[in-house]
Amino acid sequence: MPNRKNPFIAGNWVRGENFFGRDDRVREILDGKYRYVWIAGTRRIGKTSLLKELELRCGDTYLPLFWNMQGASDADGLAELLLESVEDAEERFAESGVTVAEMESLSLFEMLRYLKKCARQSGKTLLLLCDECEELLNIETANPEVLPRLRRFFQQGEGVLT
Repeated sequence: MPNRKNPFIAGNWVRGENFFGRDDRVREILDGKYRYVWIAGTRRIGKTSLLKELELRCGDTYLPLFWNMQGASDADGLAELLLESVEDAEERFAESGVTVAEMESLSLFEMLRYLKKCARQSGKTLLLLCDECEELLNIETANPEVLPRLRRFFQQGEGVLT
């Protein structure tokens, strides 16, 4: 029996040539049949890698944003992490008219509406790739008004895939 190398890499997330399998899942998500998809599983099974692969392969239809929610304890924390995520992809967002400076004074929900508007004006759908969503459970406990507003944003109208 030939000695095969294990294609899975433990530790950091991977994408591109190091991303293995789940091509059907990537296509299914990017088809946009569902407005929002939850990717759930135990630790270290590749959820972040799947999100990063979606970010890489989404093409011109989407304006992707990888949003790591880890460490957020309230809406302000989510807003700070959202802004950091846009800063990390600033060049991509600048092409769609998004400016970090304009976002700095906005609330979380104003930022999300701004990103959606800029994506639409550039002919794209905002693709929010939310990682470490379990932080939302802590936020729900401390600020129960935040989650219903987030859910409403994710579910309403065209222009956003989460």
